Amino acid sequence: MTGDEREQRVAAVAAAALQVPGVAFLKPGLAGRLRASASALARAGRGSDRRQTEPTAGVRVRPGSPWTAEVYIVLQRGHRALDVTRGVRSAVVDSFGETPVRVTVTVSGMV
Repeated sequence: MTGDEREQRVAAVAAAALQVPGVAFLKPGLAGRLRASASALARAGRGSDRRQTEPTAGVRVRPGSPWTAEVYIVLQRGHRALDVTRGVRSAVVDSFGETPVRVTVTVSGMV
């Protein structure tokens, strides 16, 4: 497995998860939070740094037999967590095609 294949899998998992109704966004990592804070300070003061948080920060993918995919999501209010997590799991499994994958979905917040 190459780094490019892993990155493609991460991007595919992130895209699949974000398409599920009720997913507000993927949980940003520490780097994304710091970048968002710096961006907010720049807009409030001197500049207009409009970089977004990393779109795949809430996804971890590890190769193996089966592959392992961990997805950390933030829900939109008004959606049942069970329904959304089932939808995310199904979308992630579909993004792997015939490749076996173990999926863990964690809800880390609600907006």
